[in-house]
Amino acid sequence: MKCSSKTCKREARSGLRLCESCARSKREYNTRNNAVLTPKRKAYHARYNARLREQVLALLGGKCSWDGCTWTDSRALQIDHKHGGGYKEASYGPTFLRKVLAVNGEGFQLLCANHNWIKKVEQGEVRGSLGIKNSEIN
Repeated sequence: MKCSSKTCKREARSGLRLCESCARSKREYNTRNNAVLTPKRKAYHARYNARLREQVLALLGGKCSWDGCTWTDSRALQIDHKHGGGYKEASYGPTFLRKVLAVNGEGFQLLCANHNWIKKVEQGEVRGSLGIKNSEIN
């Protein structure tokens, strides 16, 4: 099989797409440029994730949904599964944010960090000493 590099006419290594010379050149190129490209990739993904998060926050109302709470600072707003069970899936990152957008926010709510923890404790979603329901305290 011919090497898949556009200008190369040599035979590719057995079971691979590139000949040895093109594979070496590609490794050297990646090594040289990775230090330059990695910060650019990180910056791109940070902007992309921030845009996704902004869309999700806007979709879910942009404020804490706890009765009486008016918290709107996005730094402390957390996306919560309304009926619990969020530990079963990763609740962060672009995949999770795209899922929330895909279901149009159905089954999710925004809670400020304080109210999210209160809900977790009250519903027994926290392991350890915090996992005590209010009814068990009184």
